[in-house]
Amino acid sequence: MDPLLLGTMAASLVASFFAKMAEKAGEETGGRAVDAATGAVGKVVEWMKDRFAPDKEPQGAAALVKVEEGYDSAKLQNALAEVIAKKAQHDPSFKAELENLVNQARESGADISGVRQNAIGDDNVQNANIHGSTITIARAGDRGEPHSPGRHSATGN
Repeated sequence: MDPLLLGTMAASLVASFFAKMAEKAGEETGGRAVDAATGAVGKVVEWMKDRFAPDKEPQGAAALVKVEEGYDSAKLQNALAEVIAKKAQHDPSFKAELENLVNQARESGADISGVRQNAIGDDNVQNANIHGSTITIARAGDRGEPHSPGRHSATGN
């Protein structure tokens, strides 16, 4: 799996876990599917906390704490995804372990099908599992003219 996609998926799972925990703090929810998904996602979160311990990976630890506090912030999720992607790119065992955990979470029912990533620095935009959708990519400075240089449109199948 591409490190950027893996980072995006993992950051999305982490944010969804903290959102579920906030929801459960307010009310008791039931259902085995929710508990199973939260359990598998919880394994991803615990593994990430261990791998991004402050004494091992301070940047990763800080990104995790920020997502825990602001789980609904796309900006914070993207920052965490970037840290994860960089680590996965340079550490094959980290990448393999995380990929396995993300796949386990997916198999347990965690919804990570609507993942979207914007990487502003080098004009990368990545979408996963987009079917029957229109994807429009625009660079900063585009004025929205159809098919202007730097503007592309694609339809997923």
